[in-house]
Amino acid sequence: MEYISTNKKAPPVNFRSAVFSNVPPDGGLYMPASFPQIPVHELKGASYTEVAAEALYPFVEGEIPRSELEAMAKRAYPFAPVIVKIDEGLYMMDLGAGTLTDSFKDYGVRMQAEFVRYYGNEDLTILSITSGDTGPAVAKAFGGNGIRTVVVFDERNISDVQRRQMTTVPNVVAIGAKNDFSHLYSVGKEVENHPSLKGKLLSANSRNIGRLLGQIPYHIYGHSNVEGGKRVILSIPFGNGGNFVSAEMARRMGLRIPMLIAATNANDVFRRFVETGRYEPRPTIPTISSAMDVSDPGNMPRFVYMHGGTMDVNRNISHPPDMHGIRAVTHAVSITDAQTIETIRRAYRQRGILIDPHGGVALAGAEQFRRVNPEHASTPIIFEETATPSKFPQTMEKIVGFAPEPTESMQREALMKENIIHVGELTPKKLLEVLQAR
Repeated sequence: MEYISTNKKAPPVNFRSAVFSNVPPDGGLYMPASFPQIPVHELKGASYTEVAAEALYPFVEGEIPRSELEAMAKRAYPFAPVIVKIDEGLYMMDLGAGTLTDSFKDYGVRMQAEFVRYYGNEDLTILSITSGDTGPAVAKAFGGNGIRTVVVFDERNISDVQRRQMTTVPNVVAIGAKNDFSHLYSVGKEVENHPSLKGKLLSANSRNIGRLLGQIPYHIYGHSNVEGGKRVILSIPFGNGGNFVSAEMARRMGLRIPMLIAATNANDVFRRFVETGRYEPRPTIPTISSAMDVSDPGNMPRFVYMHGGTMDVNRNISHPPDMHGIRAVTHAVSITDAQTIETIRRAYRQRGILIDPHGGVALAGAEQFRRVNPEHASTPIIFEETATPSKFPQTMEKIVGFAPEPTESMQREALMKENIIHVGELTPKKLLEVLQAR
């Protein structure tokens, strides 16, 4: 499998080069040259590690032996998504249940860590710019296994649990800044290709193709385990876009998904793009679904590319994508905090199910889609619950009247000493100084 740039101006590379290059020389993002077809209908009842190996092998064939990939999947995934039938034709895929950081981010990050270990590049520094959930997953998958890791976050807009999952892990340099995620993300992109860091720094954000590929299998697992792999609609909380783009990639691998629902919070640049064809980021708005508070999603170039367009290094759409084709398979909706709160309360009171704020956005998006698209009334919908509600105790207490019981790891981390560097406003110079220090 070759990997090509979304900007189409860099030569194709193999899998290893794509994983360790962060971004192509032309400033785009790496994508596989094709999407292999997999037998989804044959995967019902398969274990998660079996699904992961089946889904990922075509992307690494010729570079990583199938037997080794299967072993990597078993190490990466001592857990699996939990699928719960909520109502007739409505399912929840819980991607936080049983994971090491109570979040779906463990699925992509832990497989990326396996790729790094396989190729023997463990003396790298790993960089993660996080809106809340990626950082903890990166800290534990890399830092927790002896690899120097730097995580950067907006300390004003994450939960105490999320912060402690980063600041209590060995080999992790945790940087708390006073900037929103989109600003931090742009600083990270500027710094990661500095000449002094060449060959020494690896991004663990979803702009790295190794991270993104690791998210494809759970969409396939959910699809194959609901209605026997028949037509299914996925409702996905949309933040930086990696989860949604990986779902679109899975759809192109043979999933019978007539529509993908992109459920955003008030930071709705993607919804406006789908409706108008114009990409116009606005200032970030803080919401209760804070990990989705992203005003300029980093994976937009991949989405535009998959639909025949090009987004250049300045985040301008230089060649428009097929908007008619996008709208034929994409339903984008913006959910307010009030709607999220009401959805979570109703799910708890009527069904006894506790859903976190990000899953609440996805469920509200699924319900909105069902109301305005009666032609899909008989098509099952899976909404993705991307984190455990106990990661957000204060928010959940305000919504349902109590704080969910913390997990054992959360209780341990609450008693541990935190190590954090407070930098105020983050600049490229400040981040570069931390990355260059050993």
